[in-house]
Amino acid sequence: MDARDGDDGAGPHPDAVAGFTSSAVVERNSAGTVNESFFVEVDDCSEPGSSPGTGPDTFSITATGTAPYASGPQPLIGGNIQIHKS
Repeated sequence: MDARDGDDGAGPHPDAVAGFTSSAVVERNSAGTVNESFFVEVDDCSEPGSSPGTGPDTFSITATGTAPYASGPQPLIGGNIQIHKS
């Protein structure tokens, strides 16, 4: 997982961003099974995570391959994303 400070001037508040890339075997009715890559990114917009104000925290999922897909960013409607930097 890659974590970084997100205060690059592009957003309304300082935050931390983390993401990871992986793959999944997806069963397609017409194509059998295929290997699809995806990327997940989360944005920790301070406390509390899913409340208005400094939040809400957000997440996005982007898939590439035979059926490209992009979801976000989507607001977190429950819980709290917390990114810990080592």
